[in-house]
Amino acid sequence: MPEPPRWGTARFGQFRWTSKNTIFTPPIQPKPRPKNSTMTDFIPHSYKNLRDWLQKQVTDLTAALAATLNMSAAERQVILDACNALLPLLNDIVEKLDQLEQLTADLQALLLVHTPPIRAGIKRAKTSPGCTPGIIVDMEWKGESHEFDPDTARPTIDVEAQRGRVKIDGKKPGFDSANIYYRRKGDVQWKLIESKRKRFPYYDEQPLAVAGQPEVREYMAIGVIGDEEVGQMSEIKEVVYAG
Repeated sequence: MPEPPRWGTARFGQFRWTSKNTIFTPPIQPKPRPKNSTMTDFIPHSYKNLRDWLQKQVTDLTAALAATLNMSAAERQVILDACNALLPLLNDIVEKLDQLEQLTADLQALLLVHTPPIRAGIKRAKTSPGCTPGIIVDMEWKGESHEFDPDTARPTIDVEAQRGRVKIDGKKPGFDSANIYYRRKGDVQWKLIESKRKRFPYYDEQPLAVAGQPEVREYMAIGVIGDEEVGQMSEIKEVVYAG
């Protein structure tokens, strides 16, 4: 009598095996969403994209183009004045965000150089006869024990809705990096939005599916060692994103 098929699970799918072979069944694809006739907002939400878009209006909405569009000089000037009122602050925000990214990268390089001597000095001080448990507690020199099991470990994440983006912060203890996934609440399939992220935070700047209609988004992360996903996926965190 042939052996009945047995079923198991694989990441984002299923497999079954018999005495002769193994068959992988891809995950069930969700039914396509009906197309919505609502037009998406043409004004970008993320700071950089909005800055660039406003600058394009100032540069490209010439008097000749306005005349072609039957736009009066007064109408054109209202648009240009509004763009020019927003641009200075947006330029400052984008510049500071770029500086923050660079400073964060610089910090990681400096930590690799300067934390070893700090750690070595404190380790030696803790062996001194004058070092008491009270000093160790006061100076916060007591570390926590972390045993890393790549089969059971998982990253942790937190999410926060911001203007034009969702901020995903987290930790990846023991992993080289993390893959970050997203889906709208109610969807079946996860979408990989960031591969092998080495440091947090990550910013998801995907637009709303329907402009002006807030949506509930879900995020999760999986640890990566080398090029392979390992361990368990993080808790699923959800956030209401309004654009």
